[in-house]
Amino acid sequence: MNPVLTILLILLTFCVIIGLWSLVEPFILDITTIRLNPASKCSKFDSIAGKDSTPGINTRNVQSRVFFFSDLHAEFCMISSARLLKAIDRANRDGGLDAVIFGGDIISWTPFRIMGIRYLRRISDGCQRLGIPFIGVSGNHDCHMTAKDIASCGFINLETQPFAIPSRYNSRTTVFSGLDDSGRESRTWLQQPSTADGCTNVLVVHDPDALLHFSSYKEGSQVFDYALAGHLHGGQLRLPFNFVFKVIRKDELPMTGVIDGVFAYKGTSVFISRGIGCGTLPIRFLCRPEASIVEIGSSE
Repeated sequence: MNPVLTILLILLTFCVIIGLWSLVEPFILDITTIRLNPASKCSKFDSIAGKDSTPGINTRNVQSRVFFFSDLHAEFCMISSARLLKAIDRANRDGGLDAVIFGGDIISWTPFRIMGIRYLRRISDGCQRLGIPFIGVSGNHDCHMTAKDIASCGFINLETQPFAIPSRYNSRTTVFSGLDDSGRESRTWLQQPSTADGCTNVLVVHDPDALLHFSSYKEGSQVFDYALAGHLHGGQLRLPFNFVFKVIRKDELPMTGVIDGVFAYKGTSVFISRGIGCGTLPIRFLCRPEASIVEIGSSE
């Protein structure tokens, strides 16, 4: 066989395998266990904790234990609500959950708003049966939905009111606050919510780039102890040379090497989820969907 033809055939086979795998990977859900420790132990962008840490709770050091998922994109989500609820139920049985938290992006496009509402409504109903609060925020794609649509999803909207949870492990209270996302086009960065004195403060924000634009972070005051975010999808397609973020997307944090996982930023420990759905196209490559059990360390 002609050597050039052989090489082309190998390349074509390789591309077909990658293409087929990228269609399969959105169905493979990773349930990760994340431990967030106070950022005072780390410098900017240092890794604080790895994924898939050993399950189990050291009650002396845990403030809260929550289940976090983000970036549903219901029309391109291959993880069913029943499957996600089984993971929530299992996490609750294994160590208890103080809350289930949604990090935004219910849908990608307006015609699918009912699909997104129904999905989150099923999660809300399941959380109610288990006696677990369901809280969250909207994402940049949710500019396609009305306030009534978002209210119909069944989660307590942290953008309008913080949510306080007394710790089961110590005397402190964890306060979760949320921030809206201004939308997909001509994004404006909103002012950060206030923090509660004497509490462990957790910010739930869809786009982690928001942290880079908070005036208090530039001034070194009133920072959150922890933050949970999504939006980046971990790149969704893990291509060489950070291609997705350098060529297709305009996000800021990925330019520093932060795409997903845990890092510290100016006094705040941040976890960025890869999300459970797919944006624009129903494909993923070397970047499985992710939902996480997040153990929030005591800030004392």
